[in-house]
Amino acid sequence: MAKETGKLQAVALKHLPTGKHADGGGMFLHVQKTGARAWRMKYRVAGKEKLLAFGIYPEVSLAEARQ
Repeated sequence: MAKETGKLQAVALKHLPTGKHADGGGMFLHVQKTGARAWRMKYRVAGKEKLLAFGIYPEVSLAEARQ
């Protein structure tokens, strides 16, 4: 399966509503009710789903999160 990226746009990240907003390849921005935004990635190891948190927006930019 090809890794799909580029669904999110940097200029829109501050205005996203509460919820999970996918960027592709398992990566998404989780926007909480408080307005906090965290980069996360879903992946599988040995058939078990895992969730990796790897930064808070805006401290980690969209470009950095994609790397």
